[in-house]
Amino acid sequence: MAEPLVLKPRAGRALENFGNTLTLKATSSQTGGVYSLIEGVFEPGGFAPLPHIHLKEEESFYVLEGQFDFRIGGATVRGDPGAFLHVPHGTLHGFVNAGDSPARLLFVHAPSLEGFFLELAKLSEAGPSNAEKLATLMRHWGMEVVSS
Repeated sequence: MAEPLVLKPRAGRALENFGNTLTLKATSSQTGGVYSLIEGVFEPGGFAPLPHIHLKEEESFYVLEGQFDFRIGGATVRGDPGAFLHVPHGTLHGFVNAGDSPARLLFVHAPSLEGFFLELAKLSEAGPSNAEKLATLMRHWGMEVVSS
């Protein structure tokens, strides 16, 4: 049985990912694998995930600060602070910071997917963003990468 988890503000394991900071708030080991919760700070005009489809995981987003443009299927939806989006597995999606200042959001994967972000941090340490290497990593973690 998992133990209760209480984090103070700004607590959690911070990962640098191509100029963005992702902080692991709840991990697989803390939730019994049921979900992972991550807080992301995304720079304007910076790194964003390739459009993709999760084959197993559900993903939800809650915008804390700034603005994001979310691609869900064939539509683009603007996410302002307080916006919540749920993306069922099998649904094409992606997002980008749409503002001119850093933007923050919480995102949840069910079941847990923080292992992908740990490997993404290692890829980030190895050099600049490379779409081919990123797509390979995403496929390894059960995501289908969709061009344009």
